Amino acid sequence: MKKSILIVLLIALVAIPSFAQWRLDIGVDIPRNVGLALGDSIQTSDEAGAALSSTFFPFPEAAIYYTFGGGTMLQAGVGLRCFTFIIESIAWPNIFAEFNFGPLAIEAQVGGGAFVAFGLANSADFGKVFFPDLSAWLKIGKKQAFRLGVGVIGIFLPEITTEAVPFVFYLGGKVALGL
Repeated sequence: MKKSILIVLLIALVAIPSFAQWRLDIGVDIPRNVGLALGDSIQTSDEAGAALSSTFFPFPEAAIYYTFGGGTMLQAGVGLRCFTFIIESIAWPNIFAEFNFGPLAIEAQVGGGAFVAFGLANSADFGKVFFPDLSAWLKIGKKQAFRLGVGVIGIFLPEITTEAVPFVFYLGGKVALGL
């Protein structure tokens, strides 16, 4: 199964024309609080928030996207997103849309459905697990590649419930490089 996925990815990379616009995001997300969206209400945990605000536990992240609409107010892309816990990493297909307002970027993402784990345990799996992510980034520097921001990422599990979505508020920093 892993070989089949790798072969499909390699064929896709070769088939995309050389004028393709690629983007590589490398960064760190730092959880600050957790919560639960339940129906029309949002609940956060004061205890978890206090514990997270007194600790520094960063999650390294990387993503590579084939993008559309470069240089415009709206940019979108499809690709692969990965979080790593150093000894174990997990990656999934992801799509994003980014709205640019000068040095401010509002980014909406959703990914999931298929997962590849690599590290101590190597496996591939499919399932109804999705990760919606909404974030705001301040672009810094001459090329505006470095970004600092805030966001919220959730875990949507439609096989368990469609009414409750647990989420994590985070602070982040990343470099978004056009390739």
